Amino acid sequence: MSSVTRIMSYEREGPGQVDERLAELGLKREYLEQAIWAGVRDRRLADEFEPGTAAGLRDWMGRVRELRKVLAENGWRPVNPANAPFARSPDGDVLLGVMLGNQHTGRPGGRLESTYPKGTAIENITARNDSDQYSLPEIDAMLGLPDRQPEPAKAWFLVTFHEYDQEGRVARVRYEVAQPAPSRADQKIDSWATRYCLRPIEFPPIIDLGSDHHEPIDVRVARR
Repeated sequence: MSSVTRIMSYEREGPGQVDERLAELGLKREYLEQAIWAGVRDRRLADEFEPGTAAGLRDWMGRVRELRKVLAENGWRPVNPANAPFARSPDGDVLLGVMLGNQHTGRPGGRLESTYPKGTAIENITARNDSDQYSLPEIDAMLGLPDRQPEPAKAWFLVTFHEYDQEGRVARVRYEVAQPAPSRADQKIDSWATRYCLRPIEFPPIIDLGSDHHEPIDVRVARR
């Protein structure tokens, strides 16, 4: 059963308050839009000689690449815990990845879910999202610990959902920045600590070879 601690949106609270919350994470709406546009542009490069999932795969790769690139220009660095692509904030407190959502993406009144079930990599990363423990300098000094114990990074995602016109072309992308609650492997994420819903991006008609979505699958290797 899904649960959400906090939801903010451009429609209800206004752009100013949502942008302030994004700034606290070290993000700007322009960074997110730049990544989404890059994905849609790359989607157009797919042709009939590629697999049917090529358009969605190119879109995903374009979003990941552009998001990490623009964030790297602002002090973030690309990291790949368990081969899951993220960007890590300069202070190390935030991990930001990308994820496909459902039709309620960007809609504060809807029940947001990830498109696909997630594997153990995401389970392990989101497990840190319920940590509210902070170091106490006096206790640390008494125990001979360093002045500041590093806090576990909290995982956030740029969640997107494509809407198509009657000819199968991308017409609109709904999106938000959301922090999952700790999630279990092999299940869709439907429980969120925080959601920041932004206005959808409208796209002019473009050639699109299909609405197939693709995200990499967490592969679990059995130990021997």
